[in-house]
Amino acid sequence: MVHGKCSHYEMIRTKLRQIHAAVAGENNIVESGFEDVISSADSITEEHAHLKNEIKKLSGRLCSAREKIIELRAYFAKCSASCVESFENWQIGQPAGDCLTARSTWIRRRTIAPDSISKMEQLKAENVLLSARLIESTELVKMLIREYSDQLNRTSRLGRFIRSIYSINDE
Repeated sequence: MVHGKCSHYEMIRTKLRQIHAAVAGENNIVESGFEDVISSADSITEEHAHLKNEIKKLSGRLCSAREKIIELRAYFAKCSASCVESFENWQIGQPAGDCLTARSTWIRRRTIAPDSISKMEQLKAENVLLSARLIESTELVKMLIREYSDQLNRTSRLGRFIRSIYSINDE
């Protein structure tokens, strides 16, 4: 089968283009990275906010690329081996690698039904996606806890400072 005419080949090329677009984003990552933060930041809070925005953008791109890769893996699992021909032959009952001849009748070797294979591959892909989301959520929660702890430390230092000012005024 010529790959130029293969619909699976075109689908794979499309998925790879989507992955590239997800990773590359609207503009070059280097141009929108830390160089802009250093050159345009007037204060620490602005720099922190800009970094957060950049992290969100890059995280979104990474998540999108992950999803596209998982879709591509699931697609590869569906059309693996020798592309479409053997699968189409198998569907219409013609000889292929997974068939045996017995009295001029084609008997398919079916250890697992095709529907259950595709369902298993889909579940595996969903499992990978959910695992990635769980890891990302765990990291996000850890980051939020660190930020909350830092905020509490700043608040307590500010409270001590204000108390020390009042204690100086009382004396």
